[in-house]
Amino acid sequence: MLPIDKYNKNIDHHLYIDKDKKTNKTKGYIFFSYQEKGKGGDNQIYMAELEDDFITIKYNTIKFVLRAELDYETKSWHVAEGPFVIKKRIFII
Repeated sequence: MLPIDKYNKNIDHHLYIDKDKKTNKTKGYIFFSYQEKGKGGDNQIYMAELEDDFITIKYNTIKFVLRAELDYETKSWHVAEGPFVIKKRIFII
């Protein structure tokens, strides 16, 4: 099952726009928290590249980014929410 669909919980979407220095082409990415139906609070962070219209998701680019693993993130249930991306020099953090 794909992480973005109308049957599962998808929250905290973050749009990230980057410019490729070699091609000078602008690219869009979406980061989001995803909770599969029936999994309780087990949220995970995913990302995907967007088409040139910055609306349509390139489903073949969806990638898992992270899940809750630290003690404070997993005490009651596993929570990974609110993805946010910034670029510093050439590194995306």
